[in-house]
Amino acid sequence: QSPRRGDMASHTRTELLTTGRVISACVVSGSLAGWLLLKATPQWPTDSLLLKVFVPDPLVRPFVLAAPALLAGHKIALDRGGKRSLAVMGQTAFGIGIAAACSFFIIQRDWKGSLLFRDTSNLPFGAFLGLMCFYHLAEWASVAIFNPTVVSDDSFLTNERHFTAAMLFSLTEYFLQRAYLPSLKGWLPVCALGLGGMIFGEVFRKGALYCAKHNFTHQIEDRGKRNEHKLVTTGVYALSRHPG
Repeated sequence: QSPRRGDMASHTRTELLTTGRVISACVVSGSLAGWLLLKATPQWPTDSLLLKVFVPDPLVRPFVLAAPALLAGHKIALDRGGKRSLAVMGQTAFGIGIAAACSFFIIQRDWKGSLLFRDTSNLPFGAFLGLMCFYHLAEWASVAIFNPTVVSDDSFLTNERHFTAAMLFSLTEYFLQRAYLPSLKGWLPVCALGLGGMIFGEVFRKGALYCAKHNFTHQIEDRGKRNEHKLVTTGVYALSRHPG
């Protein structure tokens, strides 16, 4: 029985490595596609009210252009292969790669080489977008490493309705204030506080995933305790009951 268990573990590791390579390739391909879309498409008119509402920063146009095709392809792949298929997870990773490229373009454009006390550019938005890309990819990677038997497209946490609604609300608030109350935006201490909060929260959460390992899942266990589950009281769980 022991050799058989070892063979199964080896097979799982091999499958995990293959999946990880595919997802990584999709992220890189998405970033490259974002760059190509930005270079190949003309600059959009800046006097269009409709574009200002739906595309508040012109450098996110690669994601806007690719979104319809990505959503359609994702739906087709999901119907055919389910949430655990590489086609579905790969398309999600590809979309995150495009968003990461948009983040890089915005930071590159608005970075002035030095942090000003007050900045009226979209640099905070670019940093936020980049950190969110890292968050979603790291969530998937954490599940893939510590709980590979349940890794799926859900592990990216990009299709969670309440989370998506919260992100859309926060972005709407940001760009409405940038458009109509710009004096409230761009203060370095506030931006630094927000950035620090995001980084601290991300480190603390990933620390929780590392400490919990296979005991952590994105789904609330409301149907009873899993046989392999153990209570974790070390690491960040010694400081907080629900650090994730």
